[in-house]
Amino acid sequence: MWKIQWGSTGPYGEAVRITRKGGHRALESADGKYLYYLKGGDSAASIWRVPVNGGEEIQVPVEGTINSNNFDIGEHGVYFIPNPQTIRYLNIVTGKVTTIATLSGNAAYGFSVAPDERSLLFCQYEDHGSDLMLVENFR
Repeated sequence: MWKIQWGSTGPYGEAVRITRKGGHRALESADGKYLYYLKGGDSAASIWRVPVNGGEEIQVPVEGTINSNNFDIGEHGVYFIPNPQTIRYLNIVTGKVTTIATLSGNAAYGFSVAPDERSLLFCQYEDHGSDLMLVENFR
């Protein structure tokens, strides 16, 4: 991942490399000091962080793997949906993980925490189907 300064007329300055070993779904911490991002596939990713001004990439210690890119950054921690399907919060300062909710189904793509961290939005797959009907003696 790279960063570049942006102004009212567009990008200016040189692009600066942030990560050295790939990643996707990047989010900056509230204090602007770290970049949090995912490594791995859609159903089995891990969360990593690196200082925005360069430094060592470290894996964030969460239980399980992140499902469908579902994580967001709060002021003091990381909200995420791992496998199994629960919504959890990792306090970066204490290292404590708290389960916020257990989902009744599988998480879909889409996860966001409100700026005041009093609510969050997530998407969930719902069962759907159809009925097959047989009509006899149809003409």
